[in-house]
Amino acid sequence: MNYITNHSILSMYDNPYGEKTDEILYGMTLNVIERQGKWKRIKTEYGYEGWILEELQNEIQQKEIWMEEFPKLVVIVPWLDILIHPSIRSKAIKTIPKGSLLFWMGEKQAGNWYCVRLCDGQYGWIRKEWVRFWEKGEVSEKSTKKNNEWIRKQIIEDARQYQMTAYRWGGKTPYGVDCSGFCSIVYWMSGIIIYRDAQMRENFPVHPISKDCLQQGDLLYYPGHVALYLGNQNYIHASGTAAKVVINSLDPSKDNYREDLASPKFGSVF
Repeated sequence: MNYITNHSILSMYDNPYGEKTDEILYGMTLNVIERQGKWKRIKTEYGYEGWILEELQNEIQQKEIWMEEFPKLVVIVPWLDILIHPSIRSKAIKTIPKGSLLFWMGEKQAGNWYCVRLCDGQYGWIRKEWVRFWEKGEVSEKSTKKNNEWIRKQIIEDARQYQMTAYRWGGKTPYGVDCSGFCSIVYWMSGIIIYRDAQMRENFPVHPISKDCLQQGDLLYYPGHVALYLGNQNYIHASGTAAKVVINSLDPSKDNYREDLASPKFGSVF
């Protein structure tokens, strides 16, 4: 059965009372596979499986038919307040992190404000510049050379906004990210689903490429680690060593070169 996340950040674990492995953000959908009391084994819409603990009522709720009828918006600011009225001074209904999804009520606008519908059916208001339209799909479905270049640029711009974000195991919000959480949420914001862990996985769009084919927005894979290529020999990643998102170089002459990350495998969705 399809459910939708009605909680700002819902933690996922590898097993009940086990290690945290992911965070499911507001508006993301999932299927419940198994139940053990308050614990539920689930599979997310981005193909990742684990366990969630539903401690509060309605943290997840059944997906409704109306949710298929409206375009989706993805949050592109670190934190977004959904407000009762189209005014900065209005009371917030809920605060959600970057990467969360909302439903756009297109016929209802007020200047620079969008009216949105929340997962529980409430209506609220957000500034237009806090979000962009979102649609899930493969790059090949969107592809022209010009469009792919635009997507690469958007991925890079989104990635740079996470620079200096704290490292957090299992995280993928502005509170903190791990290496694969960082890369996967950046791609997610452009509607592209890559595997949540640091590996190229069958049935996901990332495929191996040679270093000669490497372009900005492609991925660098290491044993247990993944980074995003910025161009000019630079890459950005959530580093456990640095305890934050940082930029390093593949160029040995640079101060930010890391010898332990000098020999990655390269992957691309393009």
